[in-house]
Amino acid sequence: MNENILLATVFEKGGYPKTTLPEAAVCGRSNCGKSSFLNSVLGVKNIARVSSKPGKTASINFYNYADKIVITDLPGYGYAQATWATRDKWKEVIDHYLFSREQLKMILVLADVRRGMQKEEIELVNLFREQGLKVSIIFTKADKLSSTELSKIKAQVLAQISNLWQDMRETTFFTSSLKKTGLDLVKKHLQRICTEK
Repeated sequence: MNENILLATVFEKGGYPKTTLPEAAVCGRSNCGKSSFLNSVLGVKNIARVSSKPGKTASINFYNYADKIVITDLPGYGYAQATWATRDKWKEVIDHYLFSREQLKMILVLADVRRGMQKEEIELVNLFREQGLKVSIIFTKADKLSSTELSKIKAQVLAQISNLWQDMRETTFFTSSLKKTGLDLVKKHLQRICTEK
């Protein structure tokens, strides 16, 4: 793994690193397990800070993944401990990145498996799909459920996703950063989607 894994921390729109690598953006509700997921996928401990305080990430962080893809970490949404003015600024920066960055190939929408797909996640997926972006849904914290509970929720969630977006069932993953389950499938999917012509 490249030691220079953090390429840039961006607080202003347009201040993105000058790379030609394809990019995958990771977004999700505050405290959905995004930082733990990023640390696990990137294979580096604590490069993405894990916090119990919602809204810790206030920038777009660009990470080099194996010199093949750049993974971008977007600020968490929902219940962020920040002023409305700060949230509005984040939105402006994030929107500019999402809808003007040519290198951006796909979006990973993360959600706590115990919550399932909520209104905010559904609206995000619809927005990205309307913009022509490829979207995958990553359910986190699968280790918080028993195998019986997980099987039940998987069936419910996949039925919901099939009903909303029939083509996205195959791009939905269930993961645990703690137990490292489901992450290899996500990595293979990332590389396949981001590097295809």
